[in-house]
Amino acid sequence: MKLILIFLLIYYSLFFTGCFAFGEIPSTPDGTSTDTETDTGTDADTGTNIDTGTETDTGTDGDTGTDIDTDTDTDTDTDTDTDTDVDTDTDIDTDTDTDTDADSDTATDSETETDTCDPPPTCEDLQWECGTGDDGCGNTLTCPECPEGDWCNGHACTLCNTDEHCGAACENCTEDPDRPICVAGNACGCAGASCPASKYCNTDTDTAGECAACIVDDHCGINCEPCSNTTPRCSGAIPAEATCVCRSDPDSCGDYNHCVEQVCQPCNNDDACGQDCVDCTGGQPHCDLEQNGGVCVECYQDSHCRQLDAGAPFNSPVGVCTAGKVCTCWGQTARWKCTATSECPTSYYCALDYDGVGFHDHSFCLRSCSAEDGPTDAMQCGHRVTAESGSQLVWVPMTTCFAFSKFGESCSGADTDCSVMESSPFDGKCDNLTCTYSCYDADAGTGDSNWCPPGRECRESDRICIQ
Repeated sequence: MKLILIFLLIYYSLFFTGCFAFGEIPSTPDGTSTDTETDTGTDADTGTNIDTGTETDTGTDGDTGTDIDTDTDTDTDTDTDTDTDVDTDTDIDTDTDTDTDADSDTATDSETETDTCDPPPTCEDLQWECGTGDDGCGNTLTCPECPEGDWCNGHACTLCNTDEHCGAACENCTEDPDRPICVAGNACGCAGASCPASKYCNTDTDTAGECAACIVDDHCGINCEPCSNTTPRCSGAIPAEATCVCRSDPDSCGDYNHCVEQVCQPCNNDDACGQDCVDCTGGQPHCDLEQNGGVCVECYQDSHCRQLDAGAPFNSPVGVCTAGKVCTCWGQTARWKCTATSECPTSYYCALDYDGVGFHDHSFCLRSCSAEDGPTDAMQCGHRVTAESGSQLVWVPMTTCFAFSKFGESCSGADTDCSVMESSPFDGKCDNLTCTYSCYDADAGTGDSNWCPPGRECRESDRICIQ
């Protein structure tokens, strides 16, 4: 029995000695600590505590690894305290860790993390053909430049064949208003209606074209219209002022027109007459528009032969313009009569204008003609006796030059007002206070309206021309 008590005493001594070494106070099963220590003050603690416990975690974990704690901590502290107290605390800590929780995490991580920035990526790694940018690792990566004719489009070399990138130099055509588009993918230029208002695409000096101001013959003015054949020249420093004009040397206005102060004018006057715009001068000073659009003639109305301030044959007071557009009936005065051809202008004969009895009944200077014709409109090319040359073809009215010139004028009632002859038979007649003359054709024995001026008729009752 004593042996049993000694064993228990030694056991508890060792037990409490270990507990105090670890700073623990043993407790009773009910949690109340009982300390029966007797301190004699002479206790020498020479024990060495060795912890050889092995902890085994028997919990079930989905992780197939098994954790084994092999705590081999050895306490070699030596207590030199001379305290001789005997600790009779017999508390036994019987707590047992029975944690059997099972870890249900069965996820398996199969991702393998790879460091792609060591070394940093290259242009080939990123499939960059060109350009500069962040390589994804915080570094600036610069790749080669594109070849000539390509541009860097999102790190890819792209052919320069658009308006924004054009040709070998990859020019931006949209920045140049005179070369706004990429022509055939080769160079900045223009085509069609690509130029702005008042400009045209000029390809004369540049095959790709360049927009130029509309101040040229083919593109003139704000509407860039081509000049016509008659006004072929564009005149003006800016499109807003440019207009198509003609040129006079050589004349550009075409037939029947001529250039006057850069404007085409019709050739319908004495200074510019007919198809070739002839200046009517000399013996044919008047432009007759009834002949082929304009022909220079001596006259086309009687007034052209009665210009008293002009030289012969245009200064006769009773001059008449014939169907041949030449003057006849030249005389120094209205009632004058000639005696010799030498008194007449060139190409005139001194001939009877009234075919009555006696040579000197009345003669006047009459213009020669070449072919017998008429009468038409009171005028004919017919034979008349001349002063020296016998009968000649001359232009003569169907009455005397004086009576013909008085036709339609007012008279007092006397035939002498309308006649150069002072006695009957009179060459002129006063009818209803208006001068006229006879239209009786003695050879035909009837009246003839062709003996009357244009638009007049021969009244059959008395055979005189009426208004």
